[in-house]
Amino acid sequence: MKNYEFWLSQKELDPSLKEELLQLNQDQIKEAFYTDLGFGTGGMRGLMGVGTNRINLYTIRRATLGFARYLKKNNIPGGVAISYDNRKDSKLFAKASAMVLAAQNIDSYVFESLRPTPMLSYAVRHFNGAGGIMITASHNPKAYNGYKAYDHTGAQLAPFDADQVIKEISLISN
Repeated sequence: MKNYEFWLSQKELDPSLKEELLQLNQDQIKEAFYTDLGFGTGGMRGLMGVGTNRINLYTIRRATLGFARYLKKNNIPGGVAISYDNRKDSKLFAKASAMVLAAQNIDSYVFESLRPTPMLSYAVRHFNGAGGIMITASHNPKAYNGYKAYDHTGAQLAPFDADQVIKEISLISN
């Protein structure tokens, strides 16, 4: 409930998000805020909506900041390729990821239009990138979206690397 009240109190909160928050009943508030959306070797995926347990601009930015800090802490050179699919807000999430990376002085290469995941992996290697971000929920229903992080080879993060990203994300307060 603390996170819900904190979100609601933010002056910068988009009016449509505030309205969405105000429409939630107690059970929906609990479901949306009882935990942080998990990040693993496959990244994170979940229902879109408000809350720390949903895919939204906040959780995308938080994951990207954790990924950026991991790249910097490990001195991994190069930019980050970013791609997205045709799901609702995927392009918005891709651009938000690029903005977080830019704030961390990490270059990004965002595809101009949707691309499949293999093209992202190719781009990471082609540009000698530090890694990649794919905004997709793959085969999940349309109410879902997701965030996948890739290493410098264009492969999904190995468990050890994903654990480091998870640690960096956990250091970012809600």
